[in-house]
Amino acid sequence: MLAALVIAVLSAAVGASASAAAIWKFEGAELKTTETIKGVAEESRFMLPGLKVTCEFIDFKMTIKNVGGAGLGEITEFPMEACTSSVPACTVESAEVRVLPWPAHLVTAAGEDYVVIEKMEINLVLEGALCALAGTVKIKGTAGGVFSNVSHTITFNKNTFAATGTSLKVGSSSIEWKAVFTTKALGAHKGEDLEA
Repeated sequence: MLAALVIAVLSAAVGASASAAAIWKFEGAELKTTETIKGVAEESRFMLPGLKVTCEFIDFKMTIKNVGGAGLGEITEFPMEACTSSVPACTVESAEVRVLPWPAHLVTAAGEDYVVIEKMEINLVLEGALCALAGTVKIKGTAGGVFSNVSHTITFNKNTFAATGTSLKVGSSSIEWKAVFTTKALGAHKGEDLEA
């Protein structure tokens, strides 16, 4: 009976740590106000069914704050520039972000802090007479990226999606997104390192 109680308590503790909330910090101190941060990825790849779309530059802005012991955010800008297709028959005519702002929050899983962006919607317009995906390709879903307190970056890939239980989809097909964003503060904490 005592062994069962100990196992139940330990299981609850492990479950709680797998989805615990994290908070935003600058230089080790908890963020007490609202701050705007910028994230820059110099190359980002979306692995679609049958082709890869690479954007040379994505530059997002996110407003962050801590509420009730949880780090929250809102992506307010997400411009995607110089996007190309890995398939010569398909050209990327445009990459358009839909329905901003996107809510975001911090979560800790397996001892690492993640940024989870919800309600993402991106429309890629592909053209070409022989392009199998010609038309508007709609990417929708939630993306989880690991936050590094060492490099102050957010990395999105299939491993971070698995760790956070998130996914982006085109129709019913899950896709992979690979990107590494460097972060910096734009407001009162400009020049300070962002941490979680």
